[in-house]
Amino acid sequence: MRTNSFKTFIISFALIVFNSGFAHIQNTILIDSLLHNAYSLGNFNGNALIVKNNEIIYSASFGYTDASKEKEISLATRFNIGSIYKEFSAVALMVLVEGGKLNLDDSISKFILSLPSWGKKIKVKHLLQYTSGLPNLKWGTIKSDLDILNDLKNLNSLKFEPGTDYFYNNNDISVRQFIVEKVSGTPFNVFVKERLFDPIGMKTAIANPTIDTKNIALGYSNSLVNDKIEDRFTGVIYVTAHDLLKWDQSLKNYRLIDKESIKILGQSFNGNQSALGSVEFKDEKWETHLHNGESRNFEALLYSNYSKGLYNYLIRE
Repeated sequence: MRTNSFKTFIISFALIVFNSGFAHIQNTILIDSLLHNAYSLGNFNGNALIVKNNEIIYSASFGYTDASKEKEISLATRFNIGSIYKEFSAVALMVLVEGGKLNLDDSISKFILSLPSWGKKIKVKHLLQYTSGLPNLKWGTIKSDLDILNDLKNLNSLKFEPGTDYFYNNNDISVRQFIVEKVSGTPFNVFVKERLFDPIGMKTAIANPTIDTKNIALGYSNSLVNDKIEDRFTGVIYVTAHDLLKWDQSLKNYRLIDKESIKILGQSFNGNQSALGSVEFKDEKWETHLHNGESRNFEALLYSNYSKGLYNYLIRE
């Protein structure tokens, strides 16, 4: 459920958390008050989780899982995390790079056959920094991964020469996933479960759930109309707030990919968003990780200040 004032609420929440060391209980009282007020005003319906030095400082659920308002949201409820899901395809690629299965300088035409000549110009690394020159998906006609592939094969030209400019789009993400499938010989959703979710204990994370999947939140509008489950293309990730914490901590502790791979994913083009959202390194040390995502009536926020041992997650519908 989305309202125009939600971004103001997010900013207020962020300012409190970002500038807080959580040295005093008053800070959690203030957070709780803000969330309860936001819920009463219809600005927040979801889960919040805050961790300080591996201790849960605040954890709470607000609202209902869908427009019927028959089932309350719990800590077990899984939400669509919007664009944060893009981290998973990026990490999946680096798992294959570290395994010697592909190279960041490989052209995408090596893996996706029958692309026009521009396919030889786009390197895997361009997909990670949104500098491929690919346009966005044609949402009005896209009904499946096959439609995406057909659109790419019929694309006459790029928006710009690869590596020369920045354009944040979903075609880059789809191509990443196609490459993971081609190189690994495994469907992308199976790959992320076996190679990313399972090794770090993300036991409830799921890609592309169905309407019958248990503990799934359905985003809904202010007029109480449920969103449809996004099933047009592969790789839409639903997680709990605690699973998002496991994901974040695994990246910080280099459990899935090494430090050099994290640095590569954290590189941005002219200060724009990287494959991991917005990250900050200081003296070779990873300091902060900020990423937000939106999908229809879902929104999610991940912010971690690793130097302070502070992890914060908001997931709402």
